[in-house]
Amino acid sequence: MKMKSVSSLFCAVAIFGTASVAMAGAYGEPEQAEELPRSAPVTETVTEVEEDFSPFVYLAVGGVYGQGFFEGDAHQINKNYGWGVNARVGYRFTEMVAVELHFEDVIEFDADSGGGGSSENIDRKVWTLMPNVKFYPMQGFCEPYLSVGGGLFYADSGNDNEVVTANPRFIRHGTVDQGAGFGMRFGLGADFYATEQVFIAPEVAYVLPLTGDVNNYDYLSVSLSVGYAFN
Repeated sequence: MKMKSVSSLFCAVAIFGTASVAMAGAYGEPEQAEELPRSAPVTETVTEVEEDFSPFVYLAVGGVYGQGFFEGDAHQINKNYGWGVNARVGYRFTEMVAVELHFEDVIEFDADSGGGGSSENIDRKVWTLMPNVKFYPMQGFCEPYLSVGGGLFYADSGNDNEVVTANPRFIRHGTVDQGAGFGMRFGLGADFYATEQVFIAPEVAYVLPLTGDVNNYDYLSVSLSVGYAFN
C-alpha cells in the first residue's frame, strides 16, 4: 500500500512538471537553448574592384600667344609679343602621370626699334622641342595638370645686324646672338573632355632658355589646344 502511494505521488509530480513546461511555451517564455534552430553559416562576399583606367596615346594641336621677356642683346624696345602654333604627342600610362613630346613655334615676336618714322622691325623667332612629364592630381571631366620638361631651344633674331636704336642722326647697329641651346619648360593647364576621346587643353607655361646663344630669350606661352585620346 505504501509503495502504491509513492508511485502515485511520482506520477502526479511528473504530470505537473510536463504541464508546467507546456504552459510556459504557450505563454511565450523562452525555449531552451537546445531547442532553438541553428543559424545558417555566414558566407563572406568578395567584391572584385575593376580597374577603369587603361593606358592610351593622345595627340593635340593648337595656337600659341607668346609674351617675350627678352634680356640683354635680345631685348626689344617696344612690342615683344607674337603668335604661333604647337603640337604634342603623349602617352598617359597611369591616371596621374603622362609623358609627351611637345613642339612649339612662336613665329614672330613683333617689335620695332622705337625710333618713330625711321624705326625698323627687329622681330624675333623662337621654337622649342621638349619632352615633358605631366602630373594629373585629379581625374574626371576636368583634369588639371602640372608639367615640367627640357630640351632643344632655338632662337632666330631675324637679322644678324639688328637695329638697336633708330634715329635720323644716330643709328647704332649690333649683333644679336641666335642659334640653338638647351631650355626648360614649366606649365600649368587642364584637359577638359567634351567626349571620352576629344578634349580641349588651355595651358600657361614659362619657357626658360639656359645655355649658349639663346639664354636671353625667355618668354611666356599661353596656348589653347584640341586633342584626341586613343582610349
